Amino acid sequence: MKKRVKVGKSRLDRFDFKSIKELKVAQMEKPELRESLKKDFTGTLESQGIVIDDDFKNRVHAKWRSTIKSDIRKVADENPASENWYLKRVLEQKPIKLNVSINKETGEKKKTLRRSQ
Repeated sequence: MKKRVKVGKSRLDRFDFKSIKELKVAQMEKPELRESLKKDFTGTLESQGIVIDDDFKNRVHAKWRSTIKSDIRKVADENPASENWYLKRVLEQKPIKLNVSINKETGEKKKTLRRSQ
């Protein structure tokens, strides 16, 4: 299961991907581009020379993951003597496992950490 997180403007500002930066600059120069993106997103991107294929998606995904990893490294460097178990697991690239129990009557979910070594 993967956790879905909303991507806010502050996160996107830190994301450094060439095609996206070029599109932002083009929007600043041509305000009508913003409206055409709202009407036909895919067609407008293709007209700007941005083709969204598997290779593009993989590059964006890899860049996004590297941004997340650099954030985690920065936190770890700020607290080198930290005993944070979660942080250690992430830095060692080990999984964090959870036990989830669902109450059948209420549908309430309860998540607990499974600390296996």
